[in-house]
Formats: sequence, C-alpha cells, structure tokens
Amino acid sequence: MRPFLFITLFLSISYAEQKTLTISEDLSWKSVFDDGFHPVWHMDGTYKCMEGRNINFGIKFQGETLSIDKGDLFFDVYSDEYLALISYYGRVKYTEKEALNKIKEFKRLLGSNIKTNKEGGINAWAQIGDYVVLLSFRDSMFENKPYVSDIIISNRSASRKSKIREKLLGDPNAKVQPPEGYENLSLDPKVVHKEYYDQQAKDLIAYNAPEAKAERERKKKAKEELRQQAIEKTKLASKDSEPKPKEK
Repeated sequence: MRPFLFITLFLSISYAEQKTLTISEDLSWKSVFDDGFHPVWHMDGTYKCMEGRNINFGIKFQGETLSIDKGDLFFDVYSDEYLALISYYGRVKYTEKEALNKIKEFKRLLGSNIKTNKEGGINAWAQIGDYVVLLSFRDSMFENKPYVSDIIISNRSASRKSKIREKLLGDPNAKVQPPEGYENLSLDPKVVHKEYYDQQAKDLIAYNAPEAKAERERKKKAKEELRQQAIEKTKLASKDSEPKPKEK
C-alpha cells in the first residue's frame, strides 16, 4: 500500500452493527460512551472527536429507534458534561421520495417534540432539553438520487459553564479526555487503532526500501520506452499515409 493512500484510508472503519445514540435531556459526553461509542481525537484533539467514517448510525428516543444510514460522526466537546455539537454526515444517496419518507420516520420517532413552525424543505427538527436535533438533506450532486442526510444535535444552552473549554482554551497542549468512568479508555487514534498504524508504518518502510524504489524506477523507465515506441510508430504511420509525388 502506498503512503498517498493512507489519507483516504484514515479510520475508514465500517461497523457491521448499527451504533445507536440515545437522545434525551440527559445527553452528555458520558452517555455517548454509555451507548457504546468510543470517539477518538480528530486532527489536533483539542475539541473535536470522531467516532469513525462510514458507520451504520441510528438514534433512539424513548425506547424507539430510527436507523439513519452510513456516514461520518463527529463530536465537538466543549463541556465536561454537556456536548456542544454532534455532527453526522451521511453517505447514502436518496431520491426526493426516500428523503421525505425518512423525515416522516423522524417525525414519528420524536412525535410532539417536532417544531412544525420551523420546518422548510426536506428537514425537520425537535428540541429535547438543552438540545436541538435536526435532520436535513443536502445536495448529493447526483441527478438520480439528489440528496444525502445530515443530522446536527446542538446544545442551545449558553448558561452552562464549560470546564473543558476553559482548559482547552487556556492550555494549548490540552486534549479532550474520556468522561468519568471511562478513564481507562484512550482517545488517541494511534492507541485505539494500533494495528492500523503499525501496518501503516510497515507499508511505509516497504515503500521506501531500496529494492522497492528500484522496481518503481524500472517500471517508470519501461513505461517511458513504450511511450517512445508508440510515438515512433505514429510518425512512421503518418509518413506511410502521406501522398507520394507523381513521377514525371
């Protein structure tokens, strides 16, 4: 595997089983882990964590579950107890009818919590405690299935004092940590996904080995020779097709 592929493969984990987030007034950083999620630091790890890419995701409310689809899930963690934002970006493409049907399922799940006066287009939202839960559909750029899903769960309470945010803003070396009760879990992707990173290191060593470099150079040279041969054949064919001067 070549190094330039590592970026596209980074944490491209596909879970066989659906991961379901419970929506309630007690939604918190701890409840995310209680639901079986294990986010890891994303980028510099100072405030955002990522559960994974292309996961099967669903939400649960009052015992009822709604399966969403496959996508990427991120957590913005500004508080020691209350999450600032959960962002889900779907990868499954929908027709307009399919998107509207998913909105109907969303409404059935949240029932009276849906705020109908704020709906517009293919989206719906509800407020549960301090959190607003929004399901919407954006342009997929595909004509036959023009929509993909987004879910945003945001904390609207500005009165909560965020201890973690104060620490992160005050200490450039600070990183988001697991909640109480999960201190034994690491949020470092190089620890959580050690096998992936170990393999990445092995592939990089193999790629940079002298024999591997020599083989790439050989193939490059052979390819160039074939290209030159093709050019010469084209020149000869062009000369053969030129009209010959008439004899006097």
